[in-house]
Amino acid sequence: MRTKHLLYTMALASVFAACTQDEFVTEGGNSNPLEGRKSLGKITLVEAEGPSTRWVVNDWDEIVPEIGDGFSYFLVDVPRQDLAGQHSYPIDNYQLVNNIQTNYVFKKTAQGFTNDANLVEGNYLLVGPSQNVQGRKPVEITLPAEQNLAFGTDGKVDPLSIIKEFNKSGYPIYIGHRFLSEGSNYNNVLPTRHHIFAYPEITVVNNDIEGATEVPTVVKVILKSEDEEMPFVINAPLNNEKAARLLTNESFKAVEGDKQYPIVVGAWEGYRTETLGVNEKNLVVGQTNEKKTLVNQDAIPADAEYIVKDAETGDAWKNFMFNNGLGGSTRDLLDNSANKTSVSKYIVINMPEGGVDLKAGESFKFNAIIPAAAYDMNENLIMYAVLENGDVWKKVMKANSEKMTINPGKRYPQEDYNGMTLRGDQGMYFTIGVHEGSDGVSTYKQVKDDELEGFGDADAVMTTEQLVAALSNPSSTTTMNITIGGKDVVYDQRAEAALANNKAQIVNILGHIKIESAEKEALTINSKVSFADAVINKGTVVFNSTTATLGTVLVGKDATLELRNAGFGIDSDNDGTLDAYSAEIHNVGTLKLYAATFGDVYNYNVVEVYNDMGTKQIKNGKNACYDGSEIISKPINLESKMFLKAVKEGNEILTATYTLDENVDFPITIESYDKDHKAKLILGKNVEIVGKGEIVNNGIIGEEGDAETLKITRGANRVLTNEKDGVIWNKVIIEGASHTMAQIELLKGVNVADYTKAAQMTNKGILNAVEVNGLLTLEAGSYVNGEVSMTYGGDGEINNTGAGVIRGTVDDGIEVYAIFNGLDLSSATASEAAQKAINGYTTSTKVAVARLTGAVKIGNTDVTLAAGPTIKELDFAANSSLTMGDAKLTIEKELGIAVSAKNILWSGNSENASTFNFNSNKKTKKKYVDVENGKYVIEHGNIETKNCQSNIGTWKDEK
Repeated sequence: MRTKHLLYTMALASVFAACTQDEFVTEGGNSNPLEGRKSLGKITLVEAEGPSTRWVVNDWDEIVPEIGDGFSYFLVDVPRQDLAGQHSYPIDNYQLVNNIQTNYVFKKTAQGFTNDANLVEGNYLLVGPSQNVQGRKPVEITLPAEQNLAFGTDGKVDPLSIIKEFNKSGYPIYIGHRFLSEGSNYNNVLPTRHHIFAYPEITVVNNDIEGATEVPTVVKVILKSEDEEMPFVINAPLNNEKAARLLTNESFKAVEGDKQYPIVVGAWEGYRTETLGVNEKNLVVGQTNEKKTLVNQDAIPADAEYIVKDAETGDAWKNFMFNNGLGGSTRDLLDNSANKTSVSKYIVINMPEGGVDLKAGESFKFNAIIPAAAYDMNENLIMYAVLENGDVWKKVMKANSEKMTINPGKRYPQEDYNGMTLRGDQGMYFTIGVHEGSDGVSTYKQVKDDELEGFGDADAVMTTEQLVAALSNPSSTTTMNITIGGKDVVYDQRAEAALANNKAQIVNILGHIKIESAEKEALTINSKVSFADAVINKGTVVFNSTTATLGTVLVGKDATLELRNAGFGIDSDNDGTLDAYSAEIHNVGTLKLYAATFGDVYNYNVVEVYNDMGTKQIKNGKNACYDGSEIISKPINLESKMFLKAVKEGNEILTATYTLDENVDFPITIESYDKDHKAKLILGKNVEIVGKGEIVNNGIIGEEGDAETLKITRGANRVLTNEKDGVIWNKVIIEGASHTMAQIELLKGVNVADYTKAAQMTNKGILNAVEVNGLLTLEAGSYVNGEVSMTYGGDGEINNTGAGVIRGTVDDGIEVYAIFNGLDLSSATASEAAQKAINGYTTSTKVAVARLTGAVKIGNTDVTLAAGPTIKELDFAANSSLTMGDAKLTIEKELGIAVSAKNILWSGNSENASTFNFNSNKKTKKKYVDVENGKYVIEHGNIETKNCQSNIGTWKDEK
């Protein structure tokens, strides 16, 4: 993975990184690296003692995780194939590899670091913070070549601001290693964590003791490595084998008959005391029983062998190698292959805002980040201070020894710590003055500003102009690596045009870069250009290459990325199709996918799918933190949206198919090209529409015979609309209200708290089986082909005003109704028309209730209403009424009466002449749910009669 760039100034573990266990599919299908291993169950990791390192920086090296922070525990070995049988000490049965077999993310809780997965025996590499590494790709170790200081709340330079920004970026901070085995008493103890980089404390001083009138303003400090063999490594893959061998600190007793492999025991002094119980500083060396005292100045050979006696039993343990742990070089951890490593001669530190004013005799300090290393001090390390007026001050670092070692996690050279240096002042190596002077060994002097003109041309590209110049170089005929150092470098039409004479077969652009297209013109990236870490800043960018690759990409809010191919991948399942692609895309704009050639997509706005995605998954989210092209700390609300669209490309129609394995809390629209080419959404498991989820289907959901279900949960904004061309094969479950009418009837006069209305669905197309506990609306021309069921005790309703066809059976208790906006019964002709409308619903519509929502009008002519072929009940709903003249209204006994509104107004012309004859044998039904004082209560409605003779007497509360 190419990790998120430095300017993502928010810890995004829960937003952009994998926060759950990721099991990887075995590559090539030849073997399973987890097969046959002993299961260790769930493990909670706790501190052995003292504080660890934190994400939030309190001090220059104090970065301890807080609740919710996490790290990755990578399994990095395979079972050995060269053993005659299993060895008794388990570490001997595994071979370290550079593949990552699994990624278990452990998160900080009050109890320690926890993960829900069952771990297995093997070598585990800890990387913090947690990394979104999948497909067995390596972890990317990244160092920003351009670093930015910030002011603190006191208005002064915050000396730790670079480290704080770096730690929030998501880049790896530290690593550790542990071999986990059955019965080991340290399985649940956090491994020792080792920093990857060094944090030199840089001092900028105005050593003008006479106090010049002009106060200089410092705008940049630049570190330069003149050592051709030791430039700053700013990006490279972590080498799992190197890291594990440097950090392994486990020990096992050998058993007679085992083949002996050397066992590394790590940083010896601390380990032997903590694990073996040896408290004195004497160690038995070799077979001579010679005792040797260990002190800092004594060099201990890396292959030294020891005999160690167990503190408890006194038994001798054999074949140990002393391991100095993570020593003085970041490079020791990395894959330093030329085509995988990005280097820069320069590290640029930008002062905050307009710069820092520095009066005579004043100074300020800050910590930068550089690779840990033993630096050649033969005038190979240079510091510059650049002033606002263009003056440049230079210091060529010198030392009293050939090497200056600055170790991982340290801010001073090792010589300053152990007292071996002759220098009196710690940290003077990294002091730069803005006035002529000396630190006692090295001098500060002013140089012409042209010494820094075009700095980085041969290394990290700092400007767009330098990028264009580099791409214009016609000399390369194979692979060209270009490292981006500046934060505002842009790849645009100028860069594309510069490639006209470039003969390189592959151009790798390493480091973070912005990509922009012209306002009304899409930018199609040259098929030989690869990007490691990019932001699509604005416009439309098309990437279509089977030879180049995409790494980490952020699609900004004003941008569109059209992904037609994301480079070559690995055919992991030998099906002839390349997969395991590297592209990791974070989308807060618009992402158009024409192929499944990507690694991971994290969507916070609009994704459009135009082709078969197979089992590729998109992780949808909300509240991404971004502002234009950069991620910032203030969250803003974004709503994920997905469009599956079947489209015509030339003579080919691309049919979009996408498998959904997560619940829908974002809108999905499925659009077909025509009736024969429908986009399709496949449910990988039982899916629920939750939150602000909405699906509008003009294509196909599911497949015939699919046993998975699609559930619409109750609550606002949860909608499923099956349009006229839509087909849904899966069973749809429409969840009912939080309280059924039967439950509310039992609570007469009692407020029912937390009442939530039932879920709703509209069907305009073809629906298979459906469980209606809420409301299903059928429109004209729609079909329900399968069974219509209801959970026992539910209150399912189907609004079939549109006379949709229900071919399956309908459970008893589901009220199928049609809405009548009033009935005009004022004349014989009108009454005949109204009766015809009631009788118009046929058996196939299964409408049993005529729900009245308007006025029923009766003139001076007697009227009789009878049941229709399917309609057996009149339901006086909200906003309905009955107005009578001097006439008699007779209800035939087959037709029931229901009241589902709070108050129904029945008014007659006179007491004697307006008569309502209710001759039904059916029981009348009354039900009503009302909102009162923010709570839902049941009130039995009354029928108000004005000057109207009603022979049904007092209205009874009958169900």
